[in-house]
Amino acid sequence: MLTTILLATLLNPQTQEGLIVFSPTSTTDAHLLDNDGTILHTWSTAYMPGQACYLLPDGDLMRTIDLGASIIGGAGGGVQRLAWDGTVEWEYIYSDSFHLQHHDIEVLPNGNVLMIAWDYITRANAANAGRSGAYMSGTYFAPDTVIEVDPSTNTIVWQWKAMDHVVQDLFPSRANYGVVGDHAELLDLNYPATVPMQGDWLHINGIDYNPSLDQIMLSLHNSNEIIVIDHSTTMAEAATHTGGLSGRGGDLLYRWGNPAAYDHGTTADQMLFGQHDAQWIVDGSPGAGNILVFNNGNGRGYSSVDELEAPIDPLTHEYAYSTGAAYGPPSLLWTYSDPGTFYSSFISGAQRQPNGNTLICEGDDGRLFEVDPGGTLVWDYFNPYGSAGHNEVFKVQRYQHFLWTGEHEFQASTGSRVPLHLQAGRAHAGSNYLLLATTSGLYPGYGLPGGLTLPLNVDWLTTYIYNNPTDPHFIDFTGTLDANGAAMAILDTQGALGTSWVGRTLDFAFITMSPVDFASTAISVEIK
Repeated sequence: MLTTILLATLLNPQTQEGLIVFSPTSTTDAHLLDNDGTILHTWSTAYMPGQACYLLPDGDLMRTIDLGASIIGGAGGGVQRLAWDGTVEWEYIYSDSFHLQHHDIEVLPNGNVLMIAWDYITRANAANAGRSGAYMSGTYFAPDTVIEVDPSTNTIVWQWKAMDHVVQDLFPSRANYGVVGDHAELLDLNYPATVPMQGDWLHINGIDYNPSLDQIMLSLHNSNEIIVIDHSTTMAEAATHTGGLSGRGGDLLYRWGNPAAYDHGTTADQMLFGQHDAQWIVDGSPGAGNILVFNNGNGRGYSSVDELEAPIDPLTHEYAYSTGAAYGPPSLLWTYSDPGTFYSSFISGAQRQPNGNTLICEGDDGRLFEVDPGGTLVWDYFNPYGSAGHNEVFKVQRYQHFLWTGEHEFQASTGSRVPLHLQAGRAHAGSNYLLLATTSGLYPGYGLPGGLTLPLNVDWLTTYIYNNPTDPHFIDFTGTLDANGAAMAILDTQGALGTSWVGRTLDFAFITMSPVDFASTAISVEIK
């Protein structure tokens, strides 16, 4: 089967170029995978995954870790940032008798990290808030919270709690009493009407952030819906019903997938079924701004990947809603399904690619595959790691990222030897390469033959390296990529640099030569 998969990959030019990061659920490793099915790099760690892992713009790996603090699926407990060589550059533990991080994270543009967590509250406190005792068991009730952590200080700088935004219609004498159907902006504290495992009421399994809206999307597995909340609030406002750009505090701005969750529909109106990985399609990919979600299909019997356009005003960023009705849209813009063949009852995810294809993780089978807009399979891969029948993968992301450094900054007073790892994938095995640098930034870059762009502004340093690639400061800045399309170069300052270098940023990128048919992304190193 592997040979067939590799041949299909090699012969299909429609596959999106890039490298995939994934972390099998049953091993402690995370991997970098190319389109040939070759593992180019492995980050070996001390912990099983707490599910999600992501590649950061500078090439570091951010992953959740499982501390073994809970048997609930998706339980984690902490987050680590790993360098290329596996060195733990940052760690944050959020696991004690009151809280437990789980499932997914989102790294914000400012470097802060959004985390999903369970808050453990007593059954008595949950009952006082309006939760029915018939829907609780055990000692604790575990509603979800979202925290934002500043890695530079390890402090929580913002948070949102589901329990601050609830309504219940069973107990007039208790808190939060009201008509559920009149409050689509709130969560029904008694929905779904079941006894959750260890109090896991909502089981939020995914988080995403939209920087242009300053909003957060959450995937609520147990109520079969996605919700959007305002991130522009202060921490105090997030606990109320006013404040922020929306003026609505931490209340729900939008929800979709299951109108029955707020008494505006029945099972016939349900669109989501145990979904995962709800996200906004990012700029630069077709459908940017729309919502993409892996619809597991629990109770429906097959999975799908669904794309929808939320009814948001492009100027006010308000979501259209008619009192007493369900949130739209009533139909999808695009969907992929293959009933009878494509079905993952848990985990899983999808990502829209820059070329319009969609990368899909059929999680419980460990299958990663890519389809074009018409649903035609263009790439296929099965995770080989883990025991038989247990090769699950939570979700995957493909990145157009091909250059890593083991050192993001160094002191001018001491100088440094900066390792630079080139990873173009096996499609470029045996190609000659040239690694270049600039002190003049990345945009607009330099045009190359074939419509390629070197993402560096050409300056004196670029020109010098081009003309002197074997200068002893630039070790292996030119050479031949190996059988995996990889190479390693070193910037050697050969001692201290003058004070005029302090505060500068060196940006690096590489191209293939003869022919020039590939240009990498850029990586930055700061001189302090």
